[in-house]
Amino acid sequence: MNALSKSLPPLSSLLPFEAAARLESFSRAADELHITQAAISRQIRGLEANLGVTLFCRRNRAVFLTQEGRELGRVVSEALHSISSGAEALRGELRKNRVVLLCQLCEAFYWLMPRLSRFHQLHPEIEIQVATSTKPLTEFTEHFDVALQSTGRASGLHVLAFTASDEVFPVCSPAYLAAHGQLLDIADIPRHTLLHHRATPPHLMEWDSWLGIFGASLGN
Repeated sequence: MNALSKSLPPLSSLLPFEAAARLESFSRAADELHITQAAISRQIRGLEANLGVTLFCRRNRAVFLTQEGRELGRVVSEALHSISSGAEALRGELRKNRVVLLCQLCEAFYWLMPRLSRFHQLHPEIEIQVATSTKPLTEFTEHFDVALQSTGRASGLHVLAFTASDEVFPVCSPAYLAAHGQLLDIADIPRHTLLHHRATPPHLMEWDSWLGIFGASLGN
C-alpha cells in the first residue's frame, strides 16, 4: 500500500465536502450534487472521523465552517479545480491563452464591454470568454478564472480582491420630475413613489440603507 492511499481521506467524501463548504449548506450541496441531504451529512461525518477534526459547526439548523473546515476547503477546492482544469485541457476544451471571466449581465453590459476593446489592443494574445450568470459565485458550477460581483454576495472560499467602489444615487423619469415641479430633497424622498428591488440574500443597496446615510428613513 503506497503512502497516498494511507494519507488521503476518503475520496468519495471530497465532492460533497467541497459543495457543502462552498455553499455552507448541506441541503443546497445535496441539490447541486443530486443526492440526499442525509448522504451529504454521512460523507461529512465520515470525513471528520477520518481526519479527527470538526469541519462544520451546526447551529439552529444552519452549518458554518470551522477554521479547520475552511483550511481544508481551500485545499480541496484548489485540488479539485486543478484536476478539472487538467481534464478539460486533455479534452481540448481550454485554450492556452483563454481567460473565462464570470459576471452578472448588467456588469458585463455596462462595465466590462466598454473596456474590452482597449484590453484587446493591449493584450491581443489573450482571449476573453465572458460567462454571465444571475447566481452568486458559490452557486456557479462551471469553470471560470476570474469573477466580478458585488461585495454583498456570497463568495465562499474564493479569494476576494477589491477593484472599485460603486456609486448609488436616486433617479426619476423627466415626466415624474415635471409632474412634481421641482428637484426632490432627500427628506422628501420617502413620500414619493419608490421602486424596490428584493433579493434573498440581499446584495444591492436598498432605500432604507441609502437614506440612512443621510439621516433619513422610509418610516412606516
